[in-house]
Amino acid sequence: MWSVIRSKGHRSFSPSLQESKCLISSLTSTIGTCINNTSVMMFEKGSFEVGGTIHPVAIKYDPCFEDVFWNSTKYSMMTYIFNMMTSWAIVCNLWYLPPMVKEEEEDAVHFANRVKAVIAARGGMSVLPWDGGLKRKKIKESFKEEQQNKYCQIVIESGTVGNGNVC
Repeated sequence: MWSVIRSKGHRSFSPSLQESKCLISSLTSTIGTCINNTSVMMFEKGSFEVGGTIHPVAIKYDPCFEDVFWNSTKYSMMTYIFNMMTSWAIVCNLWYLPPMVKEEEEDAVHFANRVKAVIAARGGMSVLPWDGGLKRKKIKESFKEEQQNKYCQIVIESGTVGNGNVC
């Protein structure tokens, strides 16, 4: 694989290069994922901290022959692989988006969110502020309360609550 990366002009890097001013082109797989072709989840910020140019790609699978979404709570890895290997075809739409560079005062998290929003918009998907761990972990009470408070604010501001004492 490294010979392929070198032949395409990509370079590997170490964390010590983060401080250098040279441009680094990085081949990064799955920095973010989508949920069943409907939403794009949180991107990990590590790929966006190094600097350099990000070349975003939006991929949206067409379930006409096979649904490539793996519901890991329902199917084992072997069942999923068997389904993929025996499907007629795996069809997807692939969009190469314009290169993006971190802005002057932008931190890695904001840069990752900006790239994620561009990918989601091109693929016609919604943006989610959390990662895929929520389907396997118990949700923190503070996160639930934050979402409940946001919902209460929406209800109160819309004027659908008579006395405003629900939240």
